[in-house]
Amino acid sequence: MLKILTCALFASFFASASLLAEELPLCRYAFKYWKPAPYRADIFYKGFLTKDEKAVVKYLRSCEKHGVITLSVSNLSQPRQCERKSLWLWQKQKSKILPLLLIRYPKESEQTANAWSGSLNLESTMRIMNSPKRAKSARLLIGGADAVWILLESGYKAKDENAAVFLKSALHEFKESNPHLKLSFPVLRIRANENEERFFAKLLRRVKKETVRIENPIAIPLFGRGRALCSLSEKLMDQNSVKEACALLIKPCLGNGKEQPNIKKPGSLDMLIETDWRNKPEKAKKKSPRKKESKDDGKKARKASSGGYFMPFQTQIMVFIALVFIVLVGVAISKARK
Repeated sequence: MLKILTCALFASFFASASLLAEELPLCRYAFKYWKPAPYRADIFYKGFLTKDEKAVVKYLRSCEKHGVITLSVSNLSQPRQCERKSLWLWQKQKSKILPLLLIRYPKESEQTANAWSGSLNLESTMRIMNSPKRAKSARLLIGGADAVWILLESGYKAKDENAAVFLKSALHEFKESNPHLKLSFPVLRIRANENEERFFAKLLRRVKKETVRIENPIAIPLFGRGRALCSLSEKLMDQNSVKEACALLIKPCLGNGKEQPNIKKPGSLDMLIETDWRNKPEKAKKKSPRKKESKDDGKKARKASSGGYFMPFQTQIMVFIALVFIVLVGVAISKARK
């Protein structure tokens, strides 16, 4: 009897642990399991590359190792050694300047146009692969932010300030309505004339085709490893739309891939951010005077250790019922043997 009960307790413990591990909120599940869809980089040239041009190829190779892009290099002087897809792609290009670098959107996206095209210049290529605001977004997500809200400004000061105030207020209200969760929704603003963020702004406007030509501030939440959830223009940015986006981000996710019913939306697009998502920065430990831990402090500590999310109540009930059922079965078996 004791052996049966022991086995039952162990089985229920591991079952509950697996349930807890799987029921992560979508934003944290995406960061842990979803790799960003790689952009496609294609280089076309004839003859030989210069030293500076080879440095660009080397840099893009390092980006490819991080899974940010897939790189294809085609020497048009040797067409037999080029892939048919590469030659077909080259023939489609309006610009015949060589060498040429093309950056295309990920295969899974609905974007058919090129994301960028230009010469093999290391400085401009590095600006395409990353920028200060993209790097900061990545650091915030790696540091534990549930989502980073990007406010893409329109250039009209009054509209931009109103949108910023409203967005911060709506996010604060959502966090206040969920006090049991340790939520973090930082907001980053991109000015309309910010040259370093021109390519980032272009990607953000491509999250939804409708927002490409709208001259209004746009709010886009980035989650996981730099994936854009949706695009809210000034006309669509209200309390309900922000609340719905936040609620979706913290919704438990049990699947094992990007094509989930609760995230499969035309607007979802991975941003091009050259970073190593596996390297989590270590936070410096600050020495603080020891104080007596209260019950509230204990709850906060447990919440922090679990990432701010607890096992849902329904799951707790299911685990408890399973425990009771196993114990009853064990008792019945022991009585039958007697």
